[in-house]
Amino acid sequence: MPTTQHILNGSKEALLSVLKMLDDFSKVSGLKLNDRKTEALWIGSRIGNDEMILPGREFKWPISKVKTLGLWLSTNSEESALLNYNEKIEKIRKILSCWKYRRLTLLGKITVLKSLAASQLVYLLSPLQSDSNAINEIDKLFYQFLWNGRGDKIKWKVMINDYGDGGLKLIDLISFTKSLKAAWVKKCLGTTYKRKWKFFFDLHLQNCGPENMFSCNLNVTDTDILETVKVTDPFLKEILEIWAEVNCEHHITSGVQFQEQNLWFNSLITIGNKPVLFKGWLAKGITKAKQLQKLDSSNYLSLNEFRSKYSLNARPLSLYGMISAVKLLGQSKTTAAGGTTKFEPFSTKLLNTKKVSSLGYKKLVKKEGLNPNQQPKEMA
Repeated sequence: MPTTQHILNGSKEALLSVLKMLDDFSKVSGLKLNDRKTEALWIGSRIGNDEMILPGREFKWPISKVKTLGLWLSTNSEESALLNYNEKIEKIRKILSCWKYRRLTLLGKITVLKSLAASQLVYLLSPLQSDSNAINEIDKLFYQFLWNGRGDKIKWKVMINDYGDGGLKLIDLISFTKSLKAAWVKKCLGTTYKRKWKFFFDLHLQNCGPENMFSCNLNVTDTDILETVKVTDPFLKEILEIWAEVNCEHHITSGVQFQEQNLWFNSLITIGNKPVLFKGWLAKGITKAKQLQKLDSSNYLSLNEFRSKYSLNARPLSLYGMISAVKLLGQSKTTAAGGTTKFEPFSTKLLNTKKVSSLGYKKLVKKEGLNPNQQPKEMA
């Protein structure tokens, strides 16, 4: 039977129910469960339990870790990271050692790094929290392989650029990792993904909702504001921080973009130099800058008009503080010909593309890449 996994509530009845389902499947397909290769691990409040349900079956009951679908799952998150990353590091080291003494060109070596080495990490980097030490170690292996253990002749940040920008499309491992994590945003927001794991995002982002959280324009330097929505899970927190880096627009270029600005967790709209979230306003569906304006878009709602329109007893200081912040942003926009330049948020581009990781990676590399002309003359 192909590898499969189930998360149960810990009861004997739940286990019997799954076994019956697998038995029914075997009658139709001819594939049978191999008890000797079946492992069960206690998780949650019963971590470390040595109880064996159905002792008559030859199931294995490890105490701390199991391997499923190619990944180690451990009751200790640090052990899980070490097991998975160390295994991949050794595998990459062996791959590169096989190609080390072949007289490859620079482009040939880059092809090996991308197609044979980095491809080993996709399934690992996407669902697990990043380990900076492991990623740095893999980066060193890439560097040593590329330059035969000697100093570089071309700056790394130049080589990661596209060919048109003077680079060689060398993979940037940190940007590669971030782009894989950013792809979770499409899975969370996209209507084609209807899986139970979405409850995980809904639970941890219940104070503002995933749609509102991922439509914000938060700068990386302001991600400490996430404490206000009580995001405690390290994996989700990493996704939100990466999303801030990928998605954030640092200035606006048109009137359309200005009106579509999200009010909440927006580093361009601050009160007291901090992005804000008014949960009462959010509950009333007030999310865009244009919702504070009158129909002619030239004036803003008065306190009474705002209260009447949204049936919300807003505090005067809150309303006028927000309007002041929005006005200040409107005055800063750099636009021409009346500000009608078409604007498409990065989140919309993400939802409309099939190459999600590629879109995020290109944006990150463009930010990290160095223009060849900026190199010192002796290295240019």
